[in-house]
Amino acid sequence: MAGDALTEVCDEVVARYLAHQGHKHVLEAFQQAVQREDLSSDQFKDVARDLRTLVEQSQSIASAQALARLQLEETDADDLDDLVVRAQAAGTAEYTLDKTIEHLHHSNLLSIRAVQVPERCGTAWTLREGIATTGADKLIVFSEPHTGEVFAILDKPRQPTPSGAVGHDSAVLDVSQNPKCARYVASAGMDGRVVVWDLVGRAMKLTQHVAQPVQTLKEHARFVVRVAHSPCGTFLASAGYDKKVVVYRAMRHGDDLTYTKVHELALAANPEAMVFVVGPSAPPAPGQELSVPRRAWLVFSERGRVELTYVALPAPDLEEGAAPDFTTVKYNTNPDPDDHHAGYSLLDLSVHPSGRYLCAQTGDHAALQRESPMGPSVSIGGTTLGDTLSRLLVLPLFSSFRRLTLWTEAPSSTFSNPRHAWRAEGDAAWVTGEDGVLRLVGLDGEIKARVPAHGQLPPIDSTSQRVRDAAAAAAWVRGGNTVIKGVAVLPDGGVASCGFDRTVRVLRASVSS
Repeated sequence: MAGDALTEVCDEVVARYLAHQGHKHVLEAFQQAVQREDLSSDQFKDVARDLRTLVEQSQSIASAQALARLQLEETDADDLDDLVVRAQAAGTAEYTLDKTIEHLHHSNLLSIRAVQVPERCGTAWTLREGIATTGADKLIVFSEPHTGEVFAILDKPRQPTPSGAVGHDSAVLDVSQNPKCARYVASAGMDGRVVVWDLVGRAMKLTQHVAQPVQTLKEHARFVVRVAHSPCGTFLASAGYDKKVVVYRAMRHGDDLTYTKVHELALAANPEAMVFVVGPSAPPAPGQELSVPRRAWLVFSERGRVELTYVALPAPDLEEGAAPDFTTVKYNTNPDPDDHHAGYSLLDLSVHPSGRYLCAQTGDHAALQRESPMGPSVSIGGTTLGDTLSRLLVLPLFSSFRRLTLWTEAPSSTFSNPRHAWRAEGDAAWVTGEDGVLRLVGLDGEIKARVPAHGQLPPIDSTSQRVRDAAAAAAWVRGGNTVIKGVAVLPDGGVASCGFDRTVRVLRASVSS
């Protein structure tokens, strides 16, 4: 970069810092000193040019490069080192819009999951790949991502069911399928209910693609924001904004399952995210390697907390010295484990495809209504875009050590929580954003792809990459909104996302000719 251009970029970085810190008079004096009233250089247009963002990106890349050097020097390396090197070698990726599905819901879509839908084939049952979306219209819709064909609609029945189960009376926020018994699906609603649905019962007893609930769990007094199944299918957990996490056990009765509450945790703050992992019978000592996996553990986060809480779940034939059932242990995700200052919240959790790492996605939501240190958010065409940073923290299981901190470039705010989903290869993760852009973040700290995916804005003539991305995303749908609510990686490598523009977008990797 030429010296003059670099000077302009440096001027802009300083100006944005002063603006975000509210130093209005200092900013005016600085603009006069450099003789520039409009500090909007188009250099580095793929990067939001403020000090915090640049530091985050630099740390992310430096951390990934350090891991790559360890691998190249043939020191003690593991699978994550290999994936970092692979991500570096892969470079950027090209993805294009393959399908837009607009007819699934009547209002905003709130979550999306990859699922398997049971279908009868003669006298046997087969599983068909699909997606499940939830919406503010109280519905859960199972559909085929390639064609948009609807497999089943899960809605509140007009008449009471034989079991007395009811559906949802308000927006559905999350859905989880039992990994060992695909016919059962649990959903979480703003009505405080967890509803269990039987997909096979739908196919056997009804002629229409409408399912009925088979069980309603009413353990929460406020919104249920998350539900999750353990890998073994034995446990279900729900997280509610009544500051509770509830654990249920799936009990088999012949060919049927019922869920029974077995434990409840009262929290100091609202839970935000949860995931199950498979781990040892007892938490390892600091620095000790994980022993053979013996039991399932529930991991959850809380708003305004930087700790991850692990909960030991019951398992048969545990050896002497195993942690008692429902033992809890906390791990601080701050770089300094003795620092418990909450500068961020952990808003989404996933298990890395290797099964050896936990990934926590952050947002600047540490305190309710706390003013963002990044300053006021940006409003474009009536849509407010978040201006805080979302990061991916990659940690070994049962550890506070940040193996990687990945800068995502994705804007977020208290208006919408970020989400992410790993590619099957484990070398990169897709992340949502409020600007309508899906981003693929590599383990090497680089953004591998940016795909405008959701929302509509009026045409905008701007030198800002952030604004142009939002405008490009807007061209795909009428009357939309740029907020992306969820993302899921499909078994064939495609990517499905949903958002406030009431659509599902399916992306696929471009094939070079």
